Amino acid sequence: MPMVRLSWLILLLCLFLPAAGNSAIDMEITAGLGGQAVAGRATEIKVRLFASSSTSAELQVRDANGYLTVPVTLAGQTVKHLWLPVTPEALSPLQVRLLLGSGEVIEKELIFEHGDTLLSLISRSVPVGHAHASHPQTTDVRPVIVPAESLPHSLQAYAGVHAIVTDVESLSSLTIEQSQAFANYLGGCNILLLANASAAVLKRVRSLSGCAGRYIQSYQTLAQVSNLLRELDARLPPKPPSAQNMLALHLPAFQDSMVTSLGLYLAGYIALMALLAWQMQKTNYLLIVPVIAAGAGILAWTGGGSTHLISWAETQSNDSHLRVSSLLLLGGDRRGENSLVHDAAVSISPVNGLFSGKSGHYRSRHLEQRSRRELSVHTAMLAPAAYQLTSVGRGTPAFTLQLEQGAPELVYHAESATNQARLLWQGYTYRVPPLAKDESWHPHETERQLAQSAEEKLLQRHLEFESPALLLPFGPEPRGVAAADIQGQGWLVIRHNPAETP
Repeated sequence: MPMVRLSWLILLLCLFLPAAGNSAIDMEITAGLGGQAVAGRATEIKVRLFASSSTSAELQVRDANGYLTVPVTLAGQTVKHLWLPVTPEALSPLQVRLLLGSGEVIEKELIFEHGDTLLSLISRSVPVGHAHASHPQTTDVRPVIVPAESLPHSLQAYAGVHAIVTDVESLSSLTIEQSQAFANYLGGCNILLLANASAAVLKRVRSLSGCAGRYIQSYQTLAQVSNLLRELDARLPPKPPSAQNMLALHLPAFQDSMVTSLGLYLAGYIALMALLAWQMQKTNYLLIVPVIAAGAGILAWTGGGSTHLISWAETQSNDSHLRVSSLLLLGGDRRGENSLVHDAAVSISPVNGLFSGKSGHYRSRHLEQRSRRELSVHTAMLAPAAYQLTSVGRGTPAFTLQLEQGAPELVYHAESATNQARLLWQGYTYRVPPLAKDESWHPHETERQLAQSAEEKLLQRHLEFESPALLLPFGPEPRGVAAADIQGQGWLVIRHNPAETP
């Protein structure tokens, strides 16, 4: 009898206890932003992971842009939550896979509700019945009611958000990750409406915001929300130049970098053929030369290519925030793999149609430091992959620009002199002379010229006639990105702040 009882005990242990070295894994995925997605723009998902014992795994997400890979370490009997930015396809479900060390694969799919209009996020603490009635029902935006925990956890997930309507209590419950993303959202001069916010709270939130916090307002009743959103939307700063416009700033130099090497190769090939034809008695050996030359060309133009980054940053006088939009060109001068490391705070999306249709699916991998990502893509010869990068930087401009009696006045604040600044105003451009620290300067009618450079003409198209703006070189070090062979150039625009007009 004791032996029988012992056998039953061993059998029960085998049935109800996991085998040594194995870990039961559970994965759940939830759509962020109320399950709403804007076509071609990023949103985010929440991934819930649980393991019965400590284990390592790899999370893979396939969306419209390619593949995202995240290494995951799970502690035993502990729940882990991950919020990841994704760009879902309109006609296909989002695919998420968890690859375990044992070779087991857990797969899930998620479907979003797609639309072409931007989202206005309304805190769940706002009464639901009144929120829809008071929110403007236009074709430009659509309201989405979310809890505070569903506000975006990355700047990239704010890509489809037009405005936020919330209260102080909801903002105080944000996580550190959410607070950083929210601060970047505010730094980009975006709309925020706070319910019954005091003057002290408004001042504090505006100090974290770009454009001196002019797009942050308080409201007392829900009936005010509709008009406030319309008024703020009409006063938003100009959008950054498109990828096509930024490419025009750099296209001649970029084309030269690719064409020059091909020209040298063809010239060398023709010279070699002529020399061998002159020296060789048997010309049939010349048939081997094209094969050798083709092989040499394949070897010469295989591997990682160069990286070009064209940046356009904008700020306003006395503002410490920079709104940076960049066009990234990977490869094109070679055929092979190209990679780039960038900050998680940099939002990145492919730009199609610049060269040869689609930029192709890229692979994005989370590095061990969660604040960094590595992007890699395979490019063909003469067909670089193009991406739009968006970020918010911090920096105090060396100039202040204001209107004095209807005319621009510049004041220079840096220690070292500069002679590369250009002032654009009323359809003309003015070369700013070298200025000493705290020296002021006013443009004179005799100094005006027509815009000549590509960057001056581009700014001219994005500038109101009576609003002055200053144009400066930006860089040379690109912000938040790193590559083996990166060539960067850019421009900083300091706009006049309307609130400073006497």
